[in-house]
Amino acid sequence: WGEWSAPPAVSHTTNAHGCLSLADHSVVVEHRAHVHTTLDRCSKDCWGASECTARCVARIGLSTRCSLCFGEVNACTKRFCLSHCAADPDSDACRACSFERCSEDYAACLGVPRELVP
Repeated sequence: WGEWSAPPAVSHTTNAHGCLSLADHSVVVEHRAHVHTTLDRCSKDCWGASECTARCVARIGLSTRCSLCFGEVNACTKRFCLSHCAADPDSDACRACSFERCSEDYAACLGVPRELVP
């Protein structure tokens, strides 16, 4: 029994490092503004449903695995920030809550530093 027999660390997300392919990473990092706009639209269109958001975000050319990261952050925001976001999902309070509560796992899923989350 040693370090190799220890169970792997588990992320809070179900899809850690979902966007590590070169194509996904290129979209996420190089087109952050477009990704952010798409996520906002998909989140509203899907009323916070993670699978719907993932399918919607995938339309901009992301893999299914990577798109699930966006569904997960949407579900996280809905779960932890509903009181801040229900009236105005574009409010500073909603964005601040989502960043505080969800951006660490979101960044891990995307495979980027927290400062680069869209």
